[in-house]
Amino acid sequence: AVLAEMTAEGDSIEKYVHEAEQSAVWLGDETRHYIFTHGLLRDAAYTMQMRAHRTELHSHAVTALERIYAEDLQFHYPELAHHSERADLREKALHYYALAGKAASAAYQNAKGVEYFTSALYLCPPGDQFTRFNLLCDRIELFNRLVKTDLQFEDLTSLHEVAHEIGDEKHISKALMLFTHYYFFVGKYREGIESAQRAFAMPGHTLEPEVFFLARMVWFLSLLRLGHLEEAMALALETLEFARESGNRRQLGRVLAQVGLTAFEQGEPAAAGEYFSEALQIADELNDRNLQTRVFTNLALFELGVNSDYAKAQEYH
Repeated sequence: AVLAEMTAEGDSIEKYVHEAEQSAVWLGDETRHYIFTHGLLRDAAYTMQMRAHRTELHSHAVTALERIYAEDLQFHYPELAHHSERADLREKALHYYALAGKAASAAYQNAKGVEYFTSALYLCPPGDQFTRFNLLCDRIELFNRLVKTDLQFEDLTSLHEVAHEIGDEKHISKALMLFTHYYFFVGKYREGIESAQRAFAMPGHTLEPEVFFLARMVWFLSLLRLGHLEEAMALALETLEFARESGNRRQLGRVLAQVGLTAFEQGEPAAAGEYFSEALQIADELNDRNLQTRVFTNLALFELGVNSDYAKAQEYH
């Protein structure tokens, strides 16, 4: 359908496609997609076109895809990005690569997401620091998932530089909050605490719930890891108050799970049990598997440490 949309010879397309299939140039399947029988055949068919004509065909492909799949473009972002880039439609290619990266990230196709965000960053205009900042944030999250901490740190350093070039506290504080998260997971707790203190000292710090609450949680958990129990608990309770005021149930559940862990480490099992119970209730209410896993893990530690109930702990694990 896309091929027919791209050419003025729509009525002859079926004949041409069938002839090429009979000649073993390509093979078709039941979805009417075709694949060349050899890469060299594909390359020859592509490179025999003049460059200007190839560019024009890629542009036609973008238009055809956008028209035919207007209702479900999200399934075609990579194709649209590919053809847009080769049609020299840089702005459109950047747009579709960014969307393809977000779609891959949502599906936990992390390596693919990195590939798409990298292509988008390559196409980002030198002066568009806002877009560059957002793309770096997206790629940092995927490097974190892939545990590529060296690449994550490189992107964080670039993000911090871009934030200062933009020059507002919101972007600088967000970069510092993401550094806080990074430092916690590589075990550099003091550096993480310093980043958090600098981020939250800014009156115009970011209020994005995902970033805000994650940075607050790893801040008080870093204090906990360093043995500053009272300071950690005070910060945890303050963060819990922010979460209740926000009305964001998912973030409240996440904070409750970590506040419960802090209370448990501080030797307050009754309070810890209440926090875990409320967090699990929210996780079940939202059917949030990620949050359920966090709470079950903490409940297993609770049953071992408080009740010495190995069977219950195993059940939670």
